[in-house]
Amino acid sequence: MAIMRPGHIQPVKLLGMGYPGTGKTGSLAALANSGRFKLRILDYDGNHQLLYTYIRPEFWPNVDIVTLEDDEKMGPEQMQTVGVPTALTRGMKMLDRWMYNDPEAPGGVVDLGPVSSWGTDAVLVVDNLTSLGTAAMHQVLFAAARVGQRPQKSDWGTVQGNIEGFIRLAMSGKLKCNVIVFSHLKMVGPPRPEVKEDAEIREWKVEAAEHIPFRLCPNILGQALAPHAAGHFPLVVLYDREVVGPKVKRVIKWEPQVEVDTKLYLPGLAPKLDVADGLLKIFDAALGVGGTPAPQIAPAVATTEGTAK
Repeated sequence: MAIMRPGHIQPVKLLGMGYPGTGKTGSLAALANSGRFKLRILDYDGNHQLLYTYIRPEFWPNVDIVTLEDDEKMGPEQMQTVGVPTALTRGMKMLDRWMYNDPEAPGGVVDLGPVSSWGTDAVLVVDNLTSLGTAAMHQVLFAAARVGQRPQKSDWGTVQGNIEGFIRLAMSGKLKCNVIVFSHLKMVGPPRPEVKEDAEIREWKVEAAEHIPFRLCPNILGQALAPHAAGHFPLVVLYDREVVGPKVKRVIKWEPQVEVDTKLYLPGLAPKLDVADGLLKIFDAALGVGGTPAPQIAPAVATTEGTAK
């Protein structure tokens, strides 16, 4: 949690949610360009090299991007993995020790040590939960010898358990560094009746639909985990777009939202922050410029092989 305790500064642990194109990845540039933070990015999207265009060249050495993707091809029913899928397990290993092969690195290996040894000058980024879920499903289908087939109902529960385990590792108190996890959004509503269910269960679901509202949640495979995922994070913000005259402005919102859960414990912040420097302002409020954190206030809560530079 990003709070103040005597003699101890807690790291930022933040979930950033937003539709594609709202500036989630680009907002990281402000942290790098401050010269105060080292970014360590687990890239499950495969598109983070563009981030370097927003970061000043003198700070490129402070950014390390590891792309984690399984090889895929078109199968008889859907896209399927080629060989053993390893993106999920490699990411989990990176949460323990940041080490991977890189032929361009001295000795052919990049080793930044145990993540538990990093301090608040480091920011571990997981981008994003949606693609992480795809990697988790790849692993589940391979383990069940059903590569290329459509997932069964039991697969969804296993995948969501693996994703939640990944989140718990990232949020662990053993990690003293800052952590940012990005996710796309999806609309989640009441459970839907299914034809094969008992009449009593279908009737209950119909009645529940009148009382359970639709809400925007992290876009995680399956329905069970999505409404509760934000509960693992002390800080939750929404990336959004707003039309201002002839222009579209991308902002970070943290005030309570009717349709999405957000929460932020930090004073002195505008309710809407520009994506160009919004993350840096949040980090300044949480950690303080020069290591002096802001006081805590009541929360506002709404009801490898990879590539490196």
